[in-house]
Amino acid sequence: MVRRIACSLLALSFAAVPLPLAAEEAASNQVGALVLRGNQLLRSGEVDEALELLDQAVTTLSSGGDRQLLLAARVNRAHALAQLDRVLEAMAEFAASIALADVLAPGADLAAADLGIGVRLQLAEMLAEQGRSADAQAAAWDALQAAVRLETLTSVGPALRMVLLLGVAVDDSEVALLGLLEAANQELMALDDYRLANSPPPEPIIVVLEDSARALASRKELTSARDLFELILMLDLARGAHWRLVSDLSDLSWVSLQLDDLPYAHWALQWAEAVYEGDRAAGLWANWASLQARSGDFDAAEHSYRAAIKRSLTEESPARSLALSARLARVVEQANGKEEETLVLSRSAAQAYRKAGDEISALAEELRVADQMLDLGRKDDAAALLAGVIGGLEAGAGLAADEQVFMHLVNSRLGEQRGEISTARSALSAAGTLLFDLGKVDELAALASSFGDVELRRGRYVEAGEAFDNANRFEGQLGLGTEAWHSLLGKARLAQSNSDTGAALVLLERARKRVDWQAALPGSTHGDELGYGKSRQLRREGEDVYRELVALHLSLGNRSTLVETIAAARELRRVS
Repeated sequence: MVRRIACSLLALSFAAVPLPLAAEEAASNQVGALVLRGNQLLRSGEVDEALELLDQAVTTLSSGGDRQLLLAARVNRAHALAQLDRVLEAMAEFAASIALADVLAPGADLAAADLGIGVRLQLAEMLAEQGRSADAQAAAWDALQAAVRLETLTSVGPALRMVLLLGVAVDDSEVALLGLLEAANQELMALDDYRLANSPPPEPIIVVLEDSARALASRKELTSARDLFELILMLDLARGAHWRLVSDLSDLSWVSLQLDDLPYAHWALQWAEAVYEGDRAAGLWANWASLQARSGDFDAAEHSYRAAIKRSLTEESPARSLALSARLARVVEQANGKEEETLVLSRSAAQAYRKAGDEISALAEELRVADQMLDLGRKDDAAALLAGVIGGLEAGAGLAADEQVFMHLVNSRLGEQRGEISTARSALSAAGTLLFDLGKVDELAALASSFGDVELRRGRYVEAGEAFDNANRFEGQLGLGTEAWHSLLGKARLAQSNSDTGAALVLLERARKRVDWQAALPGSTHGDELGYGKSRQLRREGEDVYRELVALHLSLGNRSTLVETIAAARELRRVS
């Protein structure tokens, strides 16, 4: 296990610490302009010219001047020397930069402590690139010890990563890695000793790192979050803190699920099960449910979510129970033939949210209920619910942009079912405006074909054809190429309505190839089980293509092709 995580550490790149430049101050004086120009030349590969300017700046500023600007000049000069293979001179310049950063550290106007550690890490990276592994390790350890000494929590994570990366690069044996972890753990304990002398004492550093990883995940910096969770796991192994392993592994599985790395999430959950004592916690049940849903096993996911809800009530976690109830409704919705059960669950979730005072979540659930009612042909009930949601939005309810898109899509469906075509078109246009603002190109392209679908269902074949042609051109303008599946599907439907099954089959096969191509792209089809109603057709690429292709093969009696298509459709649904 340790070796597996060590291998994943080797895949990380060195911490990229930006070169310090006081750009606004630099622009105000001649020496600052030299530093700024030198940095620009360095980045463009004109190293000799950059070094000439930076030499002038360092010479001028060393005799008196802005010390922050001198620090920027020295760091840039060190990088220039390193690129010219003048390694000893570069090391000396880095050393001078580190000393200057440490002098500036007490200043409240500059995060020079973090900056000094960043310079140390840049030195370590430069030495590693030059093949000086022992010196690089020493520089990385110096950075970690400086973070401990200066109590700069934001620098601990990058310094730890560099220490472990360099250690694994030199000796990737388990014994060496465990020794590194034990030594790093001692540094963290020293950091805790410094911090716990404060009044009141703060959280232990391991908790701070955990919070930092969760914050990264919430900002969608998922790869960085997983890297940090892995480090936390290894540190707890090194210190013998086995009681933390389940929490560590649960976090690791959760962020892996967000990255759609299902095998890694499964591995983490299996290990958590192996070390866990007692009944499975709600969080573990929920992660298992998410893994099962993304793997296409909706029955197992439903069982796990129900167990998670039951466990969360035992743990007296009402907020988690509410969120899990909403997820349960989404999973049941994805399982075919459970429309009435889905409706009951979604209604129950909406009522629970409203009882808890969460008006926004209640409105979002009611949107789903309205969409489900349209599936069941209860358009009057759906209209009443939708009016309430729209009224809530007009009254200031802060529905998320995705939910507002869904609201317009439901309104479009309702308008079409009532024969109010202008309302349907207007709602589609409103959804398109929001999708454009959100930058959701694929969903916007799918929506463009929806205008043709509306006309097609009304029997207006000429208008439908024009709409699909427009959608095709629009997809090309968006950079999706001329073979986007959305408009191909629409044209196939148009061909079928004209009894041209041959053309329809050709168009559907072309659409299927495009869907399969998109499905192979990382993250293109792995939507989460919280997807909403009919708009998931915009997210879960191409289920409609396979559905119509199966129906066409069935009508044509193509049995062998039919079996193959059904198998491919199941695989697409499994990964969707």
